[in-house]
Amino acid sequence: NVSRNYLNGSIPSSLQGIQSLTAADFSYNNLSGSIPEQGQFANFNSSSFVGNSDLCGAQLMPCRTSDSPPKPLHLKREPPIISWVVLAVISSLTIIVLVGGIFCNRQAFCALLGRDRMESPWKLTAFQKVDFNSSHVLHCLNDENIIGKGGAGTVYKGLMPSGRMVAVKRLPVMCRGSSYDHGFSAEIQTLGKIRHRHIVRLLGCCSNHETNLLVYEYMPNG
Repeated sequence: NVSRNYLNGSIPSSLQGIQSLTAADFSYNNLSGSIPEQGQFANFNSSSFVGNSDLCGAQLMPCRTSDSPPKPLHLKREPPIISWVVLAVISSLTIIVLVGGIFCNRQAFCALLGRDRMESPWKLTAFQKVDFNSSHVLHCLNDENIIGKGGAGTVYKGLMPSGRMVAVKRLPVMCRGSSYDHGFSAEIQTLGKIRHRHIVRLLGCCSNHETNLLVYEYMPNG
């Protein structure tokens, strides 16, 4: 019994000739190579050789010859990690495209709705004595006249027929059915009543359904 002795190398073939060798235990060592097949070795079972990963023979796995290719191991194939990564990326891009498409369609709808409102009649409400009408105010809404832009709206500079400079604040366009007026009602009700030399005067407002324009006295660098 030479088991668990950290033996390495191959089992000497000369042991095949020992007729008195009726039992042997080479298990759990570091033996390699083929198990002798003659003599008493033909009577030993696999328990005599287990625990030697590089050992082969009739009692264990068959030895591989140089002429025969290794037998393929039929293992369960797991999907490569890269396949999962690619799938995750594709799914993310699909979601982004769908959300972006919905958002863009909504923005396009709102823009189209806003353009339709620009073509429909406007109502001018004046809080001061003014010498212009809604057409003059709408004429200011050109990109080259923009002097400010933010979440509360876009501000344009414009010249009225009398030579007066005004600032036109266009509040964000809302889709139909929205109940939020972006502060329009509160702003005109408050500023329309204020008379103070340090506060820019609100001259009037133009309304077209939910699209609103506030016309202020122009203050350079203000």
